[in-house]
Amino acid sequence: MRDTPSLFIPLNISAIAPLHANKKALPMPLRLKKLIGSLLILILAILYALIATAIATAQLGDAGGLVHLIYFGVTGMFWIVPAMFIIKWMHKVPNQH
Repeated sequence: MRDTPSLFIPLNISAIAPLHANKKALPMPLRLKKLIGSLLILILAILYALIATAIATAQLGDAGGLVHLIYFGVTGMFWIVPAMFIIKWMHKVPNQH
């Protein structure tokens, strides 16, 4: 058999591990939290809109325009509750001990 080069690259885990295991992890930077939170809100809004529209299409297909207006008015407010928790997390400043 021919000796072929290996695609496996050995990984030295001790080089990645923290030097002091008892040291507390640094808090997440506020800019990173805002980026993650913004992406989560965007994903939440898109998924929520798709789900609310699918439910409306399946259940309210023959209903009148007023029923659709009320449905989308009410369900359009529900995504705000999870978004509110994401926004609170985004703006929470870590404790500086």
